[in-house]
Amino acid sequence: VKNEHLATGKSVHGGFLAAMFDQIVGTAALSKAMLDQKVVATVEFKINYLKPAFLGDKLIGKGKVINNGKRLYTVEGKIFNQKQELLATGLATLNAYPFEKSDMNY
Repeated sequence: VKNEHLATGKSVHGGFLAAMFDQIVGTAALSKAMLDQKVVATVEFKINYLKPAFLGDKLIGKGKVINNGKRLYTVEGKIFNQKQELLATGLATLNAYPFEKSDMNY
């Protein structure tokens, strides 16, 4: 955690953790979707902030796909600090769609 991530003199802004959470759940979903040549986009997520993150903390994210259908994936995400303390947890829904429909190139 760097100075530019802070909301106060020493604690992280919730928006920073939300952005990190979105990346965690997106990467977890993409790891499954790409096996079917699909990409994903976040539809919604809910995050619970349990403890603050502080300047100098090392943050670790873990994501797990708990359900995946043809189009929608449900993913659990967690953010820990270097002491393995759970700082935030939540659930996300992501839409999986064919790579060809995206604007990305190989």
